[in-house]
This record gives sequence, structure tokens and C-alpha cells, in this order.
Amino acid sequence: MLALAETNPAFQVVATELAANLKAPVEFGAHMNLVGFSMYPAGQKVRCVWEAKKNETPHMAVSFWIRRHGEWRKKQVRSLSDRQWLAKGERIMVEVKLSDAFAGYTPDTIALGLETAVQWHPGALPVAGSREPVVPFADLLRR
Repeated sequence: MLALAETNPAFQVVATELAANLKAPVEFGAHMNLVGFSMYPAGQKVRCVWEAKKNETPHMAVSFWIRRHGEWRKKQVRSLSDRQWLAKGERIMVEVKLSDAFAGYTPDTIALGLETAVQWHPGALPVAGSREPVVPFADLLRR
């Protein structure tokens, strides 16, 4: 796709949207990496770029959490795609407007996680190198 992006403006837009901006990807389980993350200046909207690590990666959803009284609490979930499977290396960009539940919270107290969105194996995916299944926005913004 990068070769096409050099000569075709439509592909340039897609390549820019799917570009990685994290120095190192955040690994979520065996299936997905978070390779791009940005937060709009007002803090009400975030943009994530995900990359499948394996063929036949099942349907996933990004979850957004707040830290309150020392515990992470899930407040919002958004599907990554309406497709059943993703192929290895395929990237998906998701923009999410955060709900009013996040008002007043800072990047240190807002986090994201990834979970399977299939009935045969629901649940949060582990984050490589972390005991928590979420990554605070502040950590992502420092990468």
C-alpha cells in the first residue's frame, strides 16, 4: 500500500490514517498490537491504530476505563471492526468520542484495554509487561 500511496492521493490519506506513531507497539495478547494513539486537544476524542499479529484474528473491541478509588472501572466499549476476522498485518483505525463519564479525569486516570468481542471466548486480553489489562493514556502519550 505504501507504493500506491506515493502516487495516489486517496491511498496517501489511508496510509496516513493507519500510520504507527508509537515507538514500540503495545502488545495485547497473542492477537493484536496497538501501534498508534493520539488524543485530541480537548481530550474528548481519541484515535487508535491497531494491527493484527495473526491471521484469522477474531472480532475485538477497545474498552475505556477510569481509575477511581484505586480501581480501574470500565465505562465505554467500541468494536474495532464489523468484520469477523482480520488478517496478519492488517491495520484498523478507530476514533472514539469519550462519553461524559470521562469528564474531569486526566490521562493518568483514563486507560484503554482490548477484549474479544466473540461469544465463544469473551474477555480482556493481557497487556505484555503489565499486571493490569489496561494501559493509561499518560503511558501511551509518553511512548
